[in-house]
Amino acid sequence: MIVLLYLLASFGLAFGFQNRMPVLHEWAVGGTRCRRLLAHLLVCTFCVGFWAGWLSWGLSWMVHGLPVIEQRVPLNAEWPLWVVRPLGGLVWAFVSAGVCVLLDAILLGAEDLGGPG
Repeated sequence: MIVLLYLLASFGLAFGFQNRMPVLHEWAVGGTRCRRLLAHLLVCTFCVGFWAGWLSWGLSWMVHGLPVIEQRVPLNAEWPLWVVRPLGGLVWAFVSAGVCVLLDAILLGAEDLGGPG
């Protein structure tokens, strides 16, 4: 259940960055190369979902003291724990990106079914 909660939090963050923060979009247009890159990234749901996933993964560390998906690493693991947990965060970020794209497509489809208006 907690995994679903954090995936929905990732989608909420991505939706907010893309649709509810016009100041961020206005700031990103023009200016330096980094700001133009940000403007292009804000259009991509997968990209924003990826970074929102990293953010929700980090928030889960702050709230629970552990990442969303606790890695069960045996004591004789070949990789140290500091390598395994960030890899878990990377996987979480990609899962979050996929969920954001899926939910965004569902919401766009629901808007189209709603008709004009």
